Amino acid sequence: MRSVMMLLDGSHSSACHIFLNLKKESIMNIIIASPHAEAGKIPESLIRNKFNHLGKIYPRIEYCKVVLRKEKNDVQNSFFIEAIVKVPNKLLFCSDRDTSYETTLDKVLHDIESQLHRHKEKMEEKR
Repeated sequence: MRSVMMLLDGSHSSACHIFLNLKKESIMNIIIASPHAEAGKIPESLIRNKFNHLGKIYPRIEYCKVVLRKEKNDVQNSFFIEAIVKVPNKLLFCSDRDTSYETTLDKVLHDIESQLHRHKEKMEEKR
């Protein structure tokens, strides 16, 4: 959120000083990799929206890397998602597979969220 304060100097009626107080907005770097072209079934915007939510839990996230793969087994196709989240002095990792990207993404996000909560609690205990 931006707030602007203007001060008028009494000796110089035309001169004004503008002070900007800009709140730093955390823009997280999200890297999405898909080695197979078939993995593009899940929209990139969905992944970005869900991983941007992690910034609300822990705002000091440096980057997220998400790898999407589609693996073919003899019985069925399985979708594999791997997520790496870099926070200061630590890497959080999670991977899972399921029959659809959406359920796999939800499982991975749930696990990363719980890891972030634990990491946040440990950082608060150290203070």
